[in-house]
Amino acid sequence: MGTSGAKSGPALRAPAWGTLRVRGSEARSWLHGLLTCNVEGVTAERGAWGLLLSKRGKIVCDLTIIADADGLWLGSASDIGRLHTLLDEYLVMEDAEIELGSGTTWLTLHGAGALAAARHVPSLAAGELGWNRNEGAALLVVDAEAAAVRDQLVDDLGARLLDEAEWTLLRVRSGLPLFGVDFGPDDNPHEAALDRRTVDWSKGCYLGQEVVCMQDMRGKVKRRLVRLKLDAAVGGAGGRPLVAGQPVTDPAGTEVGRVTSAAGELEAGEVFVIARLKAPFFEPGSRVLLEQQPATVLELLPESP
Repeated sequence: MGTSGAKSGPALRAPAWGTLRVRGSEARSWLHGLLTCNVEGVTAERGAWGLLLSKRGKIVCDLTIIADADGLWLGSASDIGRLHTLLDEYLVMEDAEIELGSGTTWLTLHGAGALAAARHVPSLAAGELGWNRNEGAALLVVDAEAAAVRDQLVDDLGARLLDEAEWTLLRVRSGLPLFGVDFGPDDNPHEAALDRRTVDWSKGCYLGQEVVCMQDMRGKVKRRLVRLKLDAAVGGAGGRPLVAGQPVTDPAGTEVGRVTSAAGELEAGEVFVIARLKAPFFEPGSRVLLEQQPATVLELLPESP
């Protein structure tokens, strides 16, 4: 069996996502009218990452979408049974059907070579994904073949199988938030810093679009996800663990937010966390304190990988 080892290929993860299968001549147009992303643009080569919103513009869940010749596959960490019921309620007269998927495993690849690796192994479907500025790909395989496909990706194609700590470090550094961890049903796309990552601003109507567009025109939110880059630790701060829930303060000591995801310890070198901060402290370049350690506020999504 492959291990994470000293590999130079893309990072590999097996997220615990549930699966939905959507088929029919109007499947794409139906989903396109519900989700924030460009479902019409999903092909056998390229997938999409989008959000299902409530009518009030709040995030119900995020979904990764890939396709094969017969239809679409949707992966989500949310309660897949509840999601199936919710989406099915929006089917009226469309020539589309949605069903729960079973007996499948999702694999995701992150970093240079992700798409090439995904295309070199057997799968039900695979597609390029833009979760962040790194190259990414998602593939769906049958459960019985999952271990063999994973080992092929690691042993033959140089993928690095990540444990949970390694995955957290990768996604925190690359600005990839998780639903239920960094953002949730109380957030809208702007507050989750996903307004330019999961929303297709050229498309027509979708659930919650009017609220999202009004928010974008106003240009103001009360809170937003950001990354914090900590200064090199001083005064013996090294070795203290960083964990979700730790308060972030302004230089005067007033709490202005909390950490949602953290990886590593307060020590010398580049250390990042994802945090939700109040306005105006989420503005890039702001200076805040985490465990009395100075930090600089950065956009959630880095400018480059």
